[in-house]
Amino acid sequence: MERMEPGEQLIATVYRHPFGIFIIYFQVILGLAAAAALVAFVLPNFVSRDNNPGIYTLALLALLVIAAFLVVVLIIATIIYHQSKLVITNKSITQVTQEGLFNRKISQLAVSNIEDATANRRGIFQSILNFGILNVETAGETENFYFYYCPDPDKYAKTILDLREQFLTNRERDKQEAGQRYMTMQPNQYPAPYPPQQPGAMPPPPGQPYYQQAPAGYPTPPVPQAEPNYAPQPGQAPPQQPYYTAPPQPQAEPAAPSHPGSYPPPPPMPTYGDSQQPPAQS
Repeated sequence: MERMEPGEQLIATVYRHPFGIFIIYFQVILGLAAAAALVAFVLPNFVSRDNNPGIYTLALLALLVIAAFLVVVLIIATIIYHQSKLVITNKSITQVTQEGLFNRKISQLAVSNIEDATANRRGIFQSILNFGILNVETAGETENFYFYYCPDPDKYAKTILDLREQFLTNRERDKQEAGQRYMTMQPNQYPAPYPPQQPGAMPPPPGQPYYQQAPAGYPTPPVPQAEPNYAPQPGQAPPQQPYYTAPPQPQAEPAAPSHPGSYPPPPPMPTYGDSQQPPAQS
């Protein structure tokens, strides 16, 4: 999971602050100093060095064996401590936690699942030495990322938030570009056909199969419509394509034009019923 995918760019690799391993060193040195103090100051009160020199020799040998063992433990602890890291790329965040010499845990989180990133500093040492806890909050049921002893946690929290904002901007831009490409596609460039009984199928041009419905959120491109074929007139061959509209209605013949010197046609005469009489002339 530490290998990057094609097109993935490494932004930063964050290792833990040295203060965490310094605490382990300090505890080991303090323990060795306490053991040496017991042999040097407390043991003479119970056992005389002149009467029992072998006891002091065994105590010194035991102290040396313990010191050598603790040195080996410190070397292993240092290796384990520096193997833990946080790898930030433009597409994901990978946390490598070395829990033991032969025990490693790797967790990966996509940038699209990041909700927030915060930095926490507690205590005088974290404030002075500029380290703390980097908390990456995730969406859904995915566990949050906690990277302890993170150097300059504010810087890396801002880096993660900038990557999330850039991802959202690029996704919106890609969506708009895909919609524009879909709008300019020709009918024979639409996705694969499906049966015409499918609900929401777009009407096809004549002679073309039904095409797939536009993706959700994208505007539907205009479908070219065929010109209507009217009914054939007497003596004309039938059309090659089916009728789309009704044939044109016959138009009334225009009145014959009047010749020079002729009277204009009389106005239409009113009609009366059987019991009606024309109005009286005044």
